[in-house]
Amino acid sequence: MDIPSAWLEAGASAIEVVRALRSRQHKAYLVGGCVRDLLLDTIPHDFDVATSARPKQIISLFGPRRARRVGRRFPIVLVRAGERGAAPVEVTTFRGEGSRVDSSANGQIRRDISYGSLRQDVLRRDLSINALYLDLDQGCVFDHVDGIEDIQQGLIRIIGDPPLRLREDPVRLLRCVRFAARLELDFAAETRAALDGSGMLLRAVSPARLYDEFYKTLAHDRWECAWELLLELDALRHAFPMLAAALNDPSSGQGALLETALEALAESSDRLRGARRQILFYAAVLWGALERALAAAGRDAPGDRSDALGDVGLLLLQQLSVNIRVPEPHRARMLNLWRLQGRLEARVEPHHTVAASSFDDALALLGWRIRAGMIEDAGRLHFWRSQQRPSPSETRRRRNWDGSEEEERRSGERSGHRRERRRHGRRRRS
Repeated sequence: MDIPSAWLEAGASAIEVVRALRSRQHKAYLVGGCVRDLLLDTIPHDFDVATSARPKQIISLFGPRRARRVGRRFPIVLVRAGERGAAPVEVTTFRGEGSRVDSSANGQIRRDISYGSLRQDVLRRDLSINALYLDLDQGCVFDHVDGIEDIQQGLIRIIGDPPLRLREDPVRLLRCVRFAARLELDFAAETRAALDGSGMLLRAVSPARLYDEFYKTLAHDRWECAWELLLELDALRHAFPMLAAALNDPSSGQGALLETALEALAESSDRLRGARRQILFYAAVLWGALERALAAAGRDAPGDRSDALGDVGLLLLQQLSVNIRVPEPHRARMLNLWRLQGRLEARVEPHHTVAASSFDDALALLGWRIRAGMIEDAGRLHFWRSQQRPSPSETRRRRNWDGSEEEERRSGERSGHRRERRRHGRRRRS
């Protein structure tokens, strides 16, 4: 099959990993979404590798400085390859069926370190469209579960017995929603039947894992379709009851803010990425619940609410951790975003506020709240934009960058002068 050069260029790091594994006689393939996107004629964001090599063999091959083992449920090795700064490649060993699978009483797999063959690994994957393996040497795709046919028919199909697979890992419900929305696909009949009524299974998902998975379900340009599916499947009140309660309160304005935030994030996907994007997402998603908690605590008086927003926000995140646990570094930055809302509302301490590292994101959140009708503008945005100056870090970076360029130029000039003097000296000696 012909593989576009742009696809090969985007997957250069993963291809390097595959080549290295094969050079040691291990089986290795590009797998999952990157192969699906190749068939859909799109460039994927991530390239994953599946191999017969065990985690210890992978780390031995690439060395501990380039490869590290992660994953609690099933071991994954993150390998750094390709250009400096490139994202690490996820490498997984073929999974199998065996006695080393630890399941809870309701069938949810908590730990799985059973290795197997490629054919066994196929059956352990969640969706047929993601169970595709590209052999780079032969230029062909291995498809043992009719994934290519499902792509052509526009279907999301859970591999195996759908109710059982959802009990094994309830996050598959969110993955079904995400891929159906992003790729504009429909559910196969047996998959849809299993998804209906499975929302309650999300209560058993690790709060730390749900923090990432809920975000990935909605933070894309087809979020409206994903949102509708979450509501249809009654998944929201089980995965995120705090958000569901805020949405059910018409006075909270949370629905309008959620729509405004998701539209803005979709439009800024090329500029706002990573942890910063995720923190801003949750800061907006939880704002309605935060306002309700402020009112319940009697701390919603007008004026500078920054201290109240920080105190009540911390209690809110502690309550949220029963369902969704925000990582500590993200928590600190989210609380800072909320505290800054109090300063932005009251227009106090402009010098210190503008210098805050989260100022730009806090101003974005304020703008979303204004657009959603949760607060009047009353000249606030104009005031703060007029106060904006380059942040200290930006100024330092700019100064450092300019200084480095100048230093390089001067260094080059000095080197050039030295070379010129040497040439003149040689001429005089000759």
